[in-house]
Amino acid sequence: MVKGFLVIFALSAIVYGAFKGVGVINKSEQGVGTFSAKEIAEAIANESVGRVPNMINDELRLDSVKSKGSEVVFSNTIISGTSDEYLDKDVKSVYLPVMKQSLCADKNIQSAFSKGVAFRYVYSGNNAVKITEFVIDGPSCGGDA
Repeated sequence: MVKGFLVIFALSAIVYGAFKGVGVINKSEQGVGTFSAKEIAEAIANESVGRVPNMINDELRLDSVKSKGSEVVFSNTIISGTSDEYLDKDVKSVYLPVMKQSLCADKNIQSAFSKGVAFRYVYSGNNAVKITEFVIDGPSCGGDA
């Protein structure tokens, strides 16, 4: 149970960078409406400069945050084991609900979704082999594409 709270708290730090990037755009003179999805994704990724790699908790490290077109890609390593030790569905069952709830509930992120921005989360084992990935976007939060 305590571990679950630590995961939620730690993942909030990941989401904070995304909120801050969109928040900066929302507060600019032009607002989010004048920026393309690619520009918004770049602004969010730029918020991570100098902040990664970053240990989220004793098992998870955020390695990078990059923009790829209209996507913001968060690359993570589960340092407590190799990719052979974790199942795709188990990793998703821990991280997807928390990230989806955090992103879908935020007004700044909703404005990014409305422009077509998506958030991709990639998880690898400590052997640098991908375990799983998932995308959270407007439609996955019940909005439009």
